[in-house]
Amino acid sequence: MFKQIVEAYEQTGFLHHAYLIVGEREIIQPILVKTLAIIGEGNDTVWENYETFGIDASRELVARSVRRNWTGQREFIILVADRYTLEAQNALLKLFEEPRTGLHFFILSERITDFLPTLQSRLMIIDHQGKTQPKKSESSQDQKALKFLSDSPVNRLNFIVAELKREPTREDWFPLLNNLEKILHNRPTLDEKALTEITMVRRYLTDPASVPKLLFEHLALVLPVC
Repeated sequence: MFKQIVEAYEQTGFLHHAYLIVGEREIIQPILVKTLAIIGEGNDTVWENYETFGIDASRELVARSVRRNWTGQREFIILVADRYTLEAQNALLKLFEEPRTGLHFFILSERITDFLPTLQSRLMIIDHQGKTQPKKSESSQDQKALKFLSDSPVNRLNFIVAELKREPTREDWFPLLNNLEKILHNRPTLDEKALTEITMVRRYLTDPASVPKLLFEHLALVLPVC
């Protein structure tokens, strides 16, 4: 099972609106089946398989996703494809930015690099290391996120000031945000409030009118020191 998903669900009832699960399909697909058997009881689950997930499939999925399930159950949609076109990904941006309550997506892929940064920013990414894959060392963004969470609020604010000197674009802030979320998901005790704050900041960060500096200063003050 995917421990991050199951523990979040069992401890708080929290599920992210969309997951990107990266790994060899023959490995991650049965693991997801086991995961859904734990969190999916009484819910509607739909598996959708494509060779290429293109613009027509994306638009059709968006159209179907606005229809509410009046049974009150959660709905899980699992997308499995060899390739996700850039046009299809762009068509999903609005859907993943403002998903309706109770609808959750699981996207399966062997390569995270196939996805637009703007789409990745709306997803909870689980990079599954299979037996045939070498374990990756922590990235600089992993290290930044770990240091951010372990620092005091004052040091976090100083970190933001230092980052701003590099004149980062809006897109440059998303990897840090994603890694903060990943680390908090992997903690022994899940902090639902902290995860909710990150989800809120991600939603605002996709708005061109928002100010990344203010959003991350907010996180600097509200996220737990760990």
